[in-house]
Amino acid sequence: MRIEKKNITKTLILIMFNVLLTTVAQMSGSLVFIAIAMLTYMFTMLISDDETVFPLILFFLPWSPILKLSPSSISFYSVTTILLFLKYFIRRPKFNVKIVFSVLGLFVITLFSKMIHGYGIAPSYFMFLVMLVAFPFMFEIIREKVNFELCVQFFSVGIILATLVSLLYGSSPNMIQYVKVLQQENLGVTRLCGFYADPNFYSAQIVTAFGGLLLVITKRRKKILLEVVFAILLVICGLISLSKSFLLCMLIVLALWLLALLRYRPSKMVGAGFVIALVAVALVASGALDDIILQYMIRFGEATDASSLTTGRTDLGIEYINFMVDHPMDFFFGQGYTSVFNGVRKGSHNTLIQAFYQLGLLGLVGLTSWLGAFKTKTKLKQKSNGLLSIVWLVACFSMWVGLDMMFFDDLFVNITLLVFGSHYISKIFDSDASV
Repeated sequence: MRIEKKNITKTLILIMFNVLLTTVAQMSGSLVFIAIAMLTYMFTMLISDDETVFPLILFFLPWSPILKLSPSSISFYSVTTILLFLKYFIRRPKFNVKIVFSVLGLFVITLFSKMIHGYGIAPSYFMFLVMLVAFPFMFEIIREKVNFELCVQFFSVGIILATLVSLLYGSSPNMIQYVKVLQQENLGVTRLCGFYADPNFYSAQIVTAFGGLLLVITKRRKKILLEVVFAILLVICGLISLSKSFLLCMLIVLALWLLALLRYRPSKMVGAGFVIALVAVALVASGALDDIILQYMIRFGEATDASSLTTGRTDLGIEYINFMVDHPMDFFFGQGYTSVFNGVRKGSHNTLIQAFYQLGLLGLVGLTSWLGAFKTKTKLKQKSNGLLSIVWLVACFSMWVGLDMMFFDDLFVNITLLVFGSHYISKIFDSDASV
């Protein structure tokens, strides 16, 4: 799907104005100024057309932690998504029956669990149910107009700009409330993660965008310089987070991609290997990565077993599984989607385990039904595409092994992006008979 350059230029001007306005407003600390910036963001999203709405959703995802009136308030990112849903509902008030029944099933299961445990209905629960309906509904409407390459480019630019702004202006008195610089003084390590409190949430977006860029590079036969530059910048953004998960997942994605090129496009694999080696040698020789390499060595050096390597995640996973096995009611019905941690110390740091804990076995069946209906609803042609599909799947979800995504917008954004990326991969095969 080609989009007119004039439309892209207009969209870029709008988002750059939003970035400037939001940054200046948050630095000023003026509630009125910040409110104007948030309203401008909402206006930009609501006037976007079918071609640019999803690229814009991706662009602003790394900015969502500061799209707020205050650090403790709700993000306008989530609120605007609901308004977009209402916009499309007014335009075409028609729901998919399978999606509705899947969500109703989850509602009944989670509500029953809440009644058993005595939990109330929190705003996050309401948002979860609305998002389950909103994303399939919106993107069924725009499915034929989504340009995957534009999505990946906008996502990459959003991450890079958020990182740059947080580095340049994060130390200002008002902005520092949002920018997180994690100091592990016992190790002498400094971890930077954009506007996120957790470096892994920040780097999870980077791995997904990086994987998307690799797909674009695979499909195109020329004009890939922009994607190559974005990929290098994203890797640098990820490295400064000093996330062990990022480094491992990025290397796995890269290795799988090179294997895919070796199978499908050997000549491009040679070129890709040469560029990767050249960039790596240049960065190491320049000394630009010396401090990062040293700090990574410190972080990996502290690991003595699986628990310390995963920062206690393996122990948490075992704790969650033991709790579910010992409590049959929770095993089948879960906790009912709540932020209360009953019977466990804290969050599981694993999306699949957290989904099981929150929804139970029956809820997971309902969520799987929803995923199936979502994929069917897109009505996009799919083909068997082996390694490239694995590359994309790993890029989208490998970081979730160490993260709880059940309560974040990324859950729905990544699933939607996965579907459109899968469609894009099928077009790579369509355009090349040798693949």
